[in-house]
Amino acid sequence: MPMTIPCPRMETPNRRRTVAPAEAIAYRIAVWVLLVLLGVATVPSHAESRPSRRTPQPNVVLILGDGLRNSDLTPRSLIGLTNLSNFLQEGFRFTEAYTGSPAAPAARASILTGIPPEQARIRSAIQEPLRSEEVTLGEMARSVGYSCAFLGAWGLGREGTSGMPIQQGFPDFLGTLDLRHGTNSRSPFLWRNDVPFKLPPLAGTSPDNLPSAWLLRAATNFIHGHEETAFLLVYAPSLPGGTNQSPAVRSARLARLDAQIGTLTQDLRKRLLAEDTLVILAGVPAVESGRPLRRSEPMPPNTPQSRGLDDATLRTPLVFWRPGILRPGQTNLPVGLWEIAPTVTALLDGQRPSRVTGRSLQPWLMPSNSEAPTNQMSLQWEQVDAPRAQAGRIGRWKGFQPAPGAAVQVFDLAEDPAETKDVSTQHPEVVQEFTELFNRSDRPWSAPTPRPSDETTAAGDQLPTR
Repeated sequence: MPMTIPCPRMETPNRRRTVAPAEAIAYRIAVWVLLVLLGVATVPSHAESRPSRRTPQPNVVLILGDGLRNSDLTPRSLIGLTNLSNFLQEGFRFTEAYTGSPAAPAARASILTGIPPEQARIRSAIQEPLRSEEVTLGEMARSVGYSCAFLGAWGLGREGTSGMPIQQGFPDFLGTLDLRHGTNSRSPFLWRNDVPFKLPPLAGTSPDNLPSAWLLRAATNFIHGHEETAFLLVYAPSLPGGTNQSPAVRSARLARLDAQIGTLTQDLRKRLLAEDTLVILAGVPAVESGRPLRRSEPMPPNTPQSRGLDDATLRTPLVFWRPGILRPGQTNLPVGLWEIAPTVTALLDGQRPSRVTGRSLQPWLMPSNSEAPTNQMSLQWEQVDAPRAQAGRIGRWKGFQPAPGAAVQVFDLAEDPAETKDVSTQHPEVVQEFTELFNRSDRPWSAPTPRPSDETTAAGDQLPTR
């Protein structure tokens, strides 16, 4: 008996026609192809994942913006900054993130080592070199097979010291060793690993030979050269600059940072690496260049603001971006930037050094059936310049001690975010909590004595001669 199938053309009711086996087979093939095409159209696209990568380990790009503040990321400030706006919309933001210190070197050390401020060795604005026994994020990543690079302002060891990037887990380095050198946007040279690299002379007003342009090219070249393997890139351009920059200069530098973030994220998309790469944007304190702007009103002594330990100074942006993998959104959970290192090592399944005691922020980043933990951790900071001052946060409360043994001030951040009203007399139990916290971390400080191995032949942005 020959096979019979319904004819797709209009026919008289209750009539069927016979067809040859070859026609039936062709019809079935056509139906199968149509179903396959429809199925492909309904499968979620993973076009931003690179199938040729030889490792399932995700890449990490950590962007450190000098002087980048939360006020730079308000809707009004983001007008015209399309790349930053898209980055925030697609990323997950910690709206109450804190730097490790108001001092730029100490803040950078806490990020790269993952050591909280109350345990840190580098505690001041002095650019002390990292020691050989200290383990950085680069060394943690290299221990599990990552290629690592640091591009930008370093500040944790100058020429001839143990703190050089190439000795601290970053064998690929281009940038400035001294943070003040990094503030020179038209510097004639950068360091390439341990060798000064003289930049070509600027031609007219072309920005192509500016240090920032060289850093950006180095970043995209590094990504291109490691697109099939796992890499960690720390990108630390000296933008948008210190707090004493004029609004016009600051706006221009923030626009440049916006353009650089756009270039990096678009390059990751173009190379089908966006889903395979975690990009972290964080602000760090900037080294001031020039004379600070005058304040309109004198600052009261013995206040968090007078010591740089107020929330307006310590809070900083922290955004995680990995489209298609991390959920967009935000949380007001108080966190410290020293928690970046344990978060990254957890993501890489790396071995965390014993001194890295901070928590991983992964539960707040990865979508799951369960809610992220709500546990509150105490956070601490210090200003070591005499008299040494301490500050801390426990839940909604901010504590401040202007000098060792001085009375502890308490501020209710939920009701008084500007920290203008001391409510310590109304909450003696909170005073006791902060007193115990500060006593546990009471470590006197004295300026470090330079060691012979710390001597350098380069001073600031002067090209060394040798």
